Amino acid sequence: MAENRQRFDQRMDDARRQVGLPPSGFSADLESQNYQIGREERERREEAEHQKRLEKIRAESREKRERIRRLNDESEREENRRLRMEREVQFRNAHDYLKDFKDEKQVYEDPGKIIEFLDNWNCSMGVNVEDCMTLLAEVLVYGEKKIPDYSHRFWKT
Repeated sequence: MAENRQRFDQRMDDARRQVGLPPSGFSADLESQNYQIGREERERREEAEHQKRLEKIRAESREKRERIRRLNDESEREENRRLRMEREVQFRNAHDYLKDFKDEKQVYEDPGKIIEFLDNWNCSMGVNVEDCMTLLAEVLVYGEKKIPDYSHRFWKT
């Protein structure tokens, strides 16, 4: 088989010389050069792909670090909130829930009356919103006894 290959190469070299081409050894050098160029191109492509994979891994790593940082921040805020709540103390007046309910019973029994009152109420203090809100609160709480210029009393005493 090797002899056949040699005879074929010899005939090819003779044919090349007849038409003015270099012998097949030269062709082998070109093929070797082309192979070298192809190998370098493959290496460049592989390096570029490797860099892309590295960048993707780095981006994922950055995202994971950012998620962990946010979770740590949330955890720290929750811990601070919990610690603040532990330090907070509420001092409430002693009171009777049943008495509170009886005092506020009208609100629970007749909410329609409150809505009707608010719908019909007009401020006699002019255009100042703060004064009107104050007057409304006083009328609802104290009624006409404490406010001489207002004749309607909403809450029962």
